[in-house]
Amino acid sequence: MAIDLTNLTESSLAFDKELAAADIELEGENIELRGPVRIKGEVRREGAEIIATGLIEGDAVMKCTRCMKPVEHKLSVPFDVKYLSAEAVAETESAEVDPAELDADVIPESGLELAELAREQIVLSLPMQFFCMPDCKGICTICGGNRNLIDCNCGEKEIDPRWAALKNIN
Repeated sequence: MAIDLTNLTESSLAFDKELAAADIELEGENIELRGPVRIKGEVRREGAEIIATGLIEGDAVMKCTRCMKPVEHKLSVPFDVKYLSAEAVAETESAEVDPAELDADVIPESGLELAELAREQIVLSLPMQFFCMPDCKGICTICGGNRNLIDCNCGEKEIDPRWAALKNIN
């Protein structure tokens, strides 16, 4: 669903839409949406800039970085995104670019695509590492067991090959 911005004047335009999880492409990310995502906010024009602000909410499942256990996660992603029209970008190509405009995207001619905005903001809000619990022990590199559930003692049985020669010294 795209918001047509051709008639957007100095006033703002509010939106409140529910997007299907299938509409938001998150393949390859460490997150899976569980049901629809709600995106609400407003779009306003300030000179050459178009500013979209709002909130994305939904339910998701993320895998623990250490043990790969799926964990329910409530999405609540605030956003404040700046866009420039294609005409404004064409005008500034020959001029010096203001450093404040470096964080602005170019708005597509089709308008503001809400599914793409939601995907981008969800991915940007994801933590680098996500843990099921702060003291997660992870997966044993030898037997593959979840060390939170079993005490495999594989580390005690295996001798580092670099130190194996010292085992025979008496």
